[in-house]
Amino acid sequence: GQLSYAQIETEGVSLSDNLWIHFADLGGQGASSPDFGNERKDKADKERGDAIRNRLPKEGRKPGESKHHWGFAPGFKASSEGVALDGGLMAKINRLMEWAIAEDMVADNIVLMSGVRPPDTAHKMCIRYQLAHQGGAHINFDEIRRLKDGMYLGWKWLPDGDDRSNEAIMKHARETIYKEHGGSGAPAAAGYPFSDQRRGPILGAVKTTLANLQCRTPAGADEEVASAFDNLREQLTALAVTIPPR
Repeated sequence: GQLSYAQIETEGVSLSDNLWIHFADLGGQGASSPDFGNERKDKADKERGDAIRNRLPKEGRKPGESKHHWGFAPGFKASSEGVALDGGLMAKINRLMEWAIAEDMVADNIVLMSGVRPPDTAHKMCIRYQLAHQGGAHINFDEIRRLKDGMYLGWKWLPDGDDRSNEAIMKHARETIYKEHGGSGAPAAAGYPFSDQRRGPILGAVKTTLANLQCRTPAGADEEVASAFDNLREQLTALAVTIPPR
C-alpha cells in the first residue's frame, strides 16, 4: 500500500530542512514521561494531575518499567485527498500514548491503525454496513447484480453460486465481506455527500419532495408562522435539495 510519512520539526531541524520519516518508524516507550497539562509551573494543573494519579491502580503497575511501546501501523494515513490530521491532535495523541506507557497502564503494545479514512474506503464500509446490518437500506440491489464479476471498488459484492437474491447479497456482506476485509461491524458513514455522483450507482442520491421533507405548516399556526413555512417551502423547492432515499 501507499506509505505515509511525517515531516520532522524539532530542535535543530526546521521545516525548510525537508526531513521526513515513515509513520511506521514513529512511536515511543514512554521515555518522555509527559506531565498533566502544565503541572510543573501551574499549581492547579499539578493538583489535577496528582488527583488523577491517586486514582490509578496501585497494584500490578510499575511506572517507568513497562515493557510495551506504542507506534503506527505501516498503513496509517496521515492525510487523504488534501485533508490531513491536525498537528495539535497528533501532539496530544503522542502525549497520551507516552503517558499510558510511562505509567504502565497497558497490557500490550499500542498500534494506531488507520488515521484518515479515504472516501472510497469509507464508502465501501458504508455499503457493507447497510447490507449487513440495516437490511440493505438505501442500497440499489439491481446495481449490485449488474456489477462486472461482482466487483466494486476492489471488493466482491456478489456471492458465488446462482443465488443473487437480496437476501443472499446481504448474507454475503455479513459472513464473507467482513471476514475478508476485517471490521468491527460498527456503523459507517458514506464517503461522499448525497449530491456527489461518486455515491452511485449502488448508494445514490434522490431529489427531495415536499412530502419527504415533511415541511408542513403546524396545525393551529398563526398567520406569521404559516407565512414563514410557505416561504421555506418555496426556498426548498427552488434549491432542489437532495436527501437520502427513504
